[in-house]
Amino acid sequence: MCREFTTLWNYYFPYVKNSRHETTCLDRPCELLIPPLPRDDGNLSIQARAMNQLTASTNKRPIPAWMWLIFGLFAMFALMTIVVAGGTWFGIKIFREQALVAIQADPAVIAELGEVHDISLDFTATLDAPGPEEFAFQVDGELADGLLVGRFVTIDADHEELRDGTLMLENGRTIAVGVVQNRPVNPQAAEADGH
Repeated sequence: MCREFTTLWNYYFPYVKNSRHETTCLDRPCELLIPPLPRDDGNLSIQARAMNQLTASTNKRPIPAWMWLIFGLFAMFALMTIVVAGGTWFGIKIFREQALVAIQADPAVIAELGEVHDISLDFTATLDAPGPEEFAFQVDGELADGLLVGRFVTIDADHEELRDGTLMLENGRTIAVGVVQNRPVNPQAAEADGH
């Protein structure tokens, strides 16, 4: 009975030692048990096998629940960050493609820049824009480049419309763009022209 107690004590409390290096069991002294050394089968030294056995017995402790909780919260936060970043990137990509189609369809942009090859969202100019529907794009055209700040309105899931805005060319000239600027002032004159 004394050996079983000492063995269990050493298993569950391997770093706690009695000041006399012994324990008492039913009022008689008992020695602390040292794990038996394994047989030497030639592959490992006796000391290496003893160290492996001691290491294996101390590494069998379960991970505490609070560490699992912290790991789970960290994993959940990382997954949510990836989902939000991916969704934002995907949404901006779709919006940029729809805005490119709207910019390419604007006659004032075509007249000044020629064919528009590419646009890139200018975050700084977008944050400086006065309205929530106004976005700024660096426009790369065939004839010139410029900064377009305009109010884009969603028509449906696949289309944006450039309602109004300004195109600032590299030479400093500013041009009004958008559907509102391209409408005729007198609707009766437009009907007479056959539009």
